[in-house]
Amino acid sequence: MRNIYCPWCTDTMVMKDGHLYCQKGNVGLSRRVESEILEALESIEPHTKVGGATSDISYHCPNCGSDLKYTGSPIMLRCKECGFSLKPGAGHMLTEYHTHENWPTK
Repeated sequence: MRNIYCPWCTDTMVMKDGHLYCQKGNVGLSRRVESEILEALESIEPHTKVGGATSDISYHCPNCGSDLKYTGSPIMLRCKECGFSLKPGAGHMLTEYHTHENWPTK
């Protein structure tokens, strides 16, 4: 399995009970979010330009560990370093349905 980084802390996620899991944060991903991330990893468009979008929420790219930013229309989480992007609504699911212990907030 390739390295997939935790969207909260950038630790490498492991498989636990058949699903992606962050040991540092003691949190697994819901099937829906895991599916969104795995699908997005398969369809990365390298060198994607990401505008100057910013947010108070800090997520990290599961592909390279860099910052993900909200940008575009429709609004999506995107990585300016590798081109990874999550579909609209995935950031909301990360926030509302997952509890990562010791998640640093800005």
